[in-house]
Amino acid sequence: MHGNKGSIDGDNPAAMRYTEARLSAIAQLLLNDINKETVKFIKNFDESELEPVVLPAYFPNLLVNGASGIAVGMATNIPPHNLQEVINALIMRITNPQCTLSMLMKSTIKGPDFPTGGIIQGIKGIKDAYNTGKGRIAIRAKTIINNDSKMPQIIITEIPYEVIKQDLVKKIDDICTLQKIHGIKEVRDETDRSGLRIVLDLTSDSKPDEICNYLFKNTSLQIYYNFNLVAIVNKKPCQMSLINMLDFYINHQIMIVTRRAKYDLAQLEKRLEIVTGLVLALSQVDKVIKIIKSSINSSQAKVNLIATFKFTEIQAEAIIQLRLYRLTATDIEALILEKTNIESKIMTLTLMLNDNEILKQAIIDQLLLLKTNFPLVRRSLIQGEISEITINEKATLRQEKVFISISYDG
Repeated sequence: MHGNKGSIDGDNPAAMRYTEARLSAIAQLLLNDINKETVKFIKNFDESELEPVVLPAYFPNLLVNGASGIAVGMATNIPPHNLQEVINALIMRITNPQCTLSMLMKSTIKGPDFPTGGIIQGIKGIKDAYNTGKGRIAIRAKTIINNDSKMPQIIITEIPYEVIKQDLVKKIDDICTLQKIHGIKEVRDETDRSGLRIVLDLTSDSKPDEICNYLFKNTSLQIYYNFNLVAIVNKKPCQMSLINMLDFYINHQIMIVTRRAKYDLAQLEKRLEIVTGLVLALSQVDKVIKIIKSSINSSQAKVNLIATFKFTEIQAEAIIQLRLYRLTATDIEALILEKTNIESKIMTLTLMLNDNEILKQAIIDQLLLLKTNFPLVRRSLIQGEISEITINEKATLRQEKVFISISYDG
């Protein structure tokens, strides 16, 4: 989008009339080759036009961007993943169909990768989700403790996925105002174009680690994310495992690349027919011109050409439409070169359609090109299991000298 599309503070996107939209380079890959009969089209709701059943999707959008939604009796919650890791997993699955989930997690997909970064805890939850379709992880903000003796600070640089920053800052400010924990003097939102930054100024006698633990437990500085890998498979919602999702995508790509190859092959064969006819005609150009000149009209000229040279209807039409400037030696050489190139491409496509291994290699090459063009680094850090948050109540209290009076009655 070009224009206001909302923000991490919970602002709504601007109205349609104030915004523009165009596909980014990677989004265009979802639609590439849609006009090459790669996917089926059906009538839309009022049968006024046709719409695709699915998109060609030259990258696995469902895993990379994730999905979240509720339908009748069904819900889905698929987290986003790192593009590079998903591509590596697909290539591993194509080259080694017997690979296990443990092998995939060890060398390719470590876990989700959220656009807001943060720290993910719960490797067991990730493995459960990838195995059964359901699992639970914790997402924790990234914090830096600055132990300056004059003004210690806690600096928050990344917050959990889908947390509204403005609400988080307000919650921390309420804790500070109500003095629910000792040590926080002030909270400031210093976020700018260079990145997210929330600063907590602390008192000199504060315990930053205990304050962090308190905030993790009592605010959305730490949240829990529940996987629910539900996707539409053969027109039905299904609970999916990671391997299921990868395999379905690979099969989808095999279908797309096969249909694209068949379409390209048909177009090349049509063009080869025309070019072959033109090359043959130009090799006997004087005789061709004589036949055309002696004909009453173009229809008769076509009939005469077909009868004399055994041209097809399409070849005869192309020869009739040929302009005089195309009779130069340069153009004849260009046609011969084009004919050779088309024959080479037809041979390549025919081999691909007849050999499943060549077809799979074409998909791998396509994925490797995508990986090179979009080198996205991982943003979320994955740490062990979900750690239990323990708060030392004494450490959160202000240390003060007080007088205590006790009456005779206790």
